[in-house]
Amino acid sequence: MTKETVFRAKCIKKGEWHIGHYYLDDIGEIKHMIKTPLEYAVEIDPDTLCEYTGINDNDGSRIFQNDIIRKSRVRWNPMGYWDLTDDQHKGLHEYNHAKFYIGGNIFDDPEMLKYKL
Repeated sequence: MTKETVFRAKCIKKGEWHIGHYYLDDIGEIKHMIKTPLEYAVEIDPDTLCEYTGINDNDGSRIFQNDIIRKSRVRWNPMGYWDLTDDQHKGLHEYNHAKFYIGGNIFDDPEMLKYKL
């Protein structure tokens, strides 16, 4: 099974989250875009761009980079795997995902983090 490569980011105009395929629109001014499953493109804030980890939580929701789980941020470890910031020696794939619940993300819910960024 291959990992689905999708991203999530906030729309610049309305601040809403969108999920889809990330690309740069380099016709004229460079814009960061997400093409949604409904085939429309949305200009996004590149600072909010988060990659899907390939793992879902207990409810079946996709876990993205910068989501908050157990008061820790999901991040890409320099060793080449997804982990939680409070346990850098264990990859995200090594946990029992049935016990994961996404509490929010660092952009909308920074107060949920155990350790501030």
